Amino acid sequence: MPVLVVKDGPGPGTQVPSQLQRIPIPLLSPTSDCTGKTVKGRVVHKGPLVSMGEDNYVLKTVIQEVDSQQNMSLEHSSINIILFGVLAKDYSESVSQGVGL
Repeated sequence: MPVLVVKDGPGPGTQVPSQLQRIPIPLLSPTSDCTGKTVKGRVVHKGPLVSMGEDNYVLKTVIQEVDSQQNMSLEHSSINIILFGVLAKDYSESVSQGVGL
């Protein structure tokens, strides 16, 4: 599964496809249907890519919402993500810490 880094604003990057709907991070839950959804955020932590064997990788990252309200806690405006396999490797090669998504 390839990782597509979508950036808005001027400069290089891919525009957000029109079929995707932006959803605020606080509205996400383990039972959310995230089909066709996207979040706007910044990579505030990108851990190391850990190899656990051939094509078996793991990586932890944290994405914080860019447009979060001032009174909203960091806990509710960010998501912790653990990626596995080729997706972890693709993400590690495509995304840098501090970059907005």
